[in-house]
Amino acid sequence: MNQNFRVTQADIARKVGCSQVTVSRALNDDHRVAEDLKNTIKQTADQLGYRPDPMLRALVTSRRYLNAKSANASIAFVYVGNKPDPNTPFSNFEYYKGVKDKSEALGFNLEALKFDSGEISSERFASILRHRGVKGVVFALASGHWIFTQPIFELPEFAYVSLGYNFAHTPVNCIMPDNYHSITVAFRTALDRGHKRIGLAVSKTQNERIDYAFTDSFRRIALENGIDPDAMIHLFRHETEEERACIDEKMTAWMQQAQPDVVIGELGTRPHLQKILDREGKTIGKDLPFICLDIRARLNGDDSGLIGNRELMGQRAVENIASQITRNHAGLPRTYERLLVQSTWHDGETF
Repeated sequence: MNQNFRVTQADIARKVGCSQVTVSRALNDDHRVAEDLKNTIKQTADQLGYRPDPMLRALVTSRRYLNAKSANASIAFVYVGNKPDPNTPFSNFEYYKGVKDKSEALGFNLEALKFDSGEISSERFASILRHRGVKGVVFALASGHWIFTQPIFELPEFAYVSLGYNFAHTPVNCIMPDNYHSITVAFRTALDRGHKRIGLAVSKTQNERIDYAFTDSFRRIALENGIDPDAMIHLFRHETEEERACIDEKMTAWMQQAQPDVVIGELGTRPHLQKILDREGKTIGKDLPFICLDIRARLNGDDSGLIGNRELMGQRAVENIASQITRNHAGLPRTYERLLVQSTWHDGETF
């Protein structure tokens, strides 16, 4: 065969006996093409030696972005709990800012909408999204909320991405911190600074929602350094009023038994740790070093630990939504994608 000859989608269409549009959709995994026909087209493309033209694909993608802009499409930033606010710790503000900036850059309108199952049904909420021209939904999830079980609606016309955590039963594309790496950095930094009894105190719910990355990473590196991970890990629960009422008592018992000389934890760990130390007239940092795994630079930038680039994660979420829209990949995915964004170490006053 002439090496200058390039197999085109038209060649594949003639071989299969379908239109070039169908070939294009099949090669882009468009849900509008039946699976059997899609597989036939892909197999034929492989047999003929088809290779996409990268410049042509870039041009098509650019045109689709322009079409999205001209269609005045919207992206919904769906949150639970606090409204995005720069002065509230658990408001997902950084995520929102990243989503907002990238939405504007790509020409999408952005709708920030709170979902409260006690005030509105998922069916009614989905109807509101439709009427507002929403094409993609970015879920900013809260760790203790039931929303983690599954998406609040499963409609084929929406593209989905979650931020920070994923749904337990029906995962969607997710952009999240590399929590495994964060634990590794925190643990090794503690070792480098001479600490021997390194403790981990994190939410059990949080740990489950990130596929046990906190405890799996901690166990691995603890065992490598001759430290008993079972003695040094404390998982607290906060899903019910009864569980929240027992957090301080159980954490105190763990600290008395484990005797950690440094504690690795989340932003949600900090107030409980401080309350326990207050009873003895002690403080975080001076009397017990603390490494925070999710520093919010705008609010607790004096802490030592890991800062996650949440704005970047928000931007990547919009890019993923845009990619799904241009490839007609709406609806819940058969195979979801996960993008991990590395956090960076920050020296503060608590370690």
